[in-house]
Amino acid sequence: LKITGGTILDTITGSPINDTNTVEKTTITLDGVTAKTSVMATSLTDSYGIKDVKTDASGKLYFYLPVGTTVTSVTTAAGTYKGTVTTTDDGTATGTFTLQAISPTVSGTSVYANGNPIIIAAGTTEGTTTIYWDKNGNGTGDSGEEIADSVKEKDLSSYSIYGGCKTDALTGDTKITMIGGTVNFVYGGGESGTVTGNTSVTISGGTVSGYVYGGGYNSAVSGKTTVNISGGMINS
Repeated sequence: LKITGGTILDTITGSPINDTNTVEKTTITLDGVTAKTSVMATSLTDSYGIKDVKTDASGKLYFYLPVGTTVTSVTTAAGTYKGTVTTTDDGTATGTFTLQAISPTVSGTSVYANGNPIIIAAGTTEGTTTIYWDKNGNGTGDSGEEIADSVKEKDLSSYSIYGGCKTDALTGDTKITMIGGTVNFVYGGGESGTVTGNTSVTISGGTVSGYVYGGGYNSAVSGKTTVNISGGMINS
């Protein structure tokens, strides 16, 4: 029996091989996955076919790999799951992989949420602004959630804020909430990185001296773009 790809749950009798080596079962669990999910890419130290491969309903994949092969990531539409599992000669190797969130980043006068929910708020000192990563999803910029010192209690009036990424494609939704402070431009999408998902920009306070866009600067959004403004000032 020759196996060079796919996911196989049933027990296999005999000694399956790939092109040259005996292969053994390696079980990978994608943490938090509770439905059959298509696999888009993998990172491992051998070649393995993943065309039309899906997890089972509990997020498990069953790869048959040569002994010593190490798998370090599995990518789905939700993002990249990372972990480490190395195939053993008894077919019992197992590993749990966790979805990796890309933290918000700051580059020059641009802030990229990278798909994370962020909050723009007035700083405690007049004329300053702080940008938070709303990690706990409570809609409040809590102490310790500041993205970086460079956007904490600073004059951000020349800054552009992006819900998506600078150049990378993002699969998932974006969410920007502005309750205070001053920034230049706000984009629900990315700068040149596309977004496959929905974007949301909500402004209830603060000042945007430039424009507000539900989409990206020079990139597409494949989903719904929503801008809600109930307060604040848009100067352009």
